[in-house]
Amino acid sequence: VLFVFASLVAAQEKKDSRLAEFSPKGTRFRVLLPGTPVESDLRVQGMKARSWRSDEKGQGYALMAIDLPEKLLKEDKRSPEARLEGALSGGLWFSTPNKEEPKKLFLADKYPGLETTATRKNDGRLLRMRTYLIASQIVHLVVLGKPDFLSAGEATKFLESLQVGK
Repeated sequence: VLFVFASLVAAQEKKDSRLAEFSPKGTRFRVLLPGTPVESDLRVQGMKARSWRSDEKGQGYALMAIDLPEKLLKEDKRSPEARLEGALSGGLWFSTPNKEEPKKLFLADKYPGLETTATRKNDGRLLRMRTYLIASQIVHLVVLGKPDFLSAGEATKFLESLQVGK
């Protein structure tokens, strides 16, 4: 899933590299993205998902929201943090053999999140991703590019820009 999503990010080229606030229609969150993001409807392991991506010169940005079935959420009695960790470590959201161990992080309003990085085998570019469980959605923020880009200010600013509204 991760590398398919990263391929979608890499396929889209945009010219505007300035980050601007973006709030996807029908969501409660906003992020900073360059240019005009391109929206796609997807299915991830049978679940409805949407992605918004923007790419410039091989450096990609993407936001993805996967809707979790209500039945799944009702049946799982674990804490949100344990649910997110279980989903990620069980390979439900990641299918990358070269991933690093995720690091825990939390949004200001306490939605649980994890960060991981991976190397794409087909072109050697690196992928840095933060994944959050927000209400009934898994939300991915992804940057794709060369190592110096992933640690640069603009990539970090994007990854740290997620805000959740009420």
